[in-house]
Amino acid sequence: MTIASHQQYFEPGSIDISFFHGHGIEEPNWLSVAVKKRRSEFLWGRYCAAMALKRCGSVETHVAVGAHRNPIWPASYCGSITHTAGFAAAMVGKTSHYQSIGIDAEKIVSKSTRKIEKFVYLPGEREQLMVPEKLSETRILTAIFSAKESLYKALFPIVGKFFGFSSAKVDQMTLDHFRITLQQNLPPFSIGDSFLGRYSMTDHILMSTVLIKNDHPK
Repeated sequence: MTIASHQQYFEPGSIDISFFHGHGIEEPNWLSVAVKKRRSEFLWGRYCAAMALKRCGSVETHVAVGAHRNPIWPASYCGSITHTAGFAAAMVGKTSHYQSIGIDAEKIVSKSTRKIEKFVYLPGEREQLMVPEKLSETRILTAIFSAKESLYKALFPIVGKFFGFSSAKVDQMTLDHFRITLQQNLPPFSIGDSFLGRYSMTDHILMSTVLIKNDHPK
C-alpha cells in the first residue's frame, strides 16, 4: 500500500493518557501546559497518524514535531494531520510515490462567519468560479478555505516558506474535486502551476486533500 489514512471522532477535551501511551504516543513538554481541548486535538491527530503509518506498512509510528510545530514523518514517508470540532484525520504516503501530502478538515462555516470571505477570496475569485448549484455559499467558502489550507500543508515541506491565501486561487470546482493555481512563484513551483485536489463533506465537516506525486511537473 502506497497511501493510507485514518479518521477519528472524539470528545474534545477528553484525554485518557494511558490509551495514547499504549500506542506509543507521548505529549511534548510544551503541550502539557495547554488547555485540554488543544491537548486532545494533538493526541488524537498523532493517533490517526500512527494508525495511517501502520496501514501504509511503516514499523515506525512516531511522528516528531518540527521547528514550526509541523509533523516530521519517519524516513520514506510523508503525510499530513488535521483536526477540527471533535474530528481528527491523517493521511500518509510513501515517498517512493509522493513528494508531499496536504489534508485539512473544517467545520462548515455558518452565515455569521461568512465575514472571513475577504481573507479567503482573491478579488474576482468567487465571481469567476463556476460551481455546482447544489452547493450553498457557506459550503463553497468552506471548500475554498480548506483547499488553500491543504495546498499550504502540501507545499510547505517542499518550498520551506510560509504563504497566505492570496498565493493561490481555486479556479475549478465540482461536487468532489477542485483545481487550485498558484498566483506567485514558490520555487520550485511557479505562477500558473496547478494542483488537483479532492474534497468530501458531511452535514458539519468538510475535508480536502492535495496529493503531490513524484511525477508532478516542476
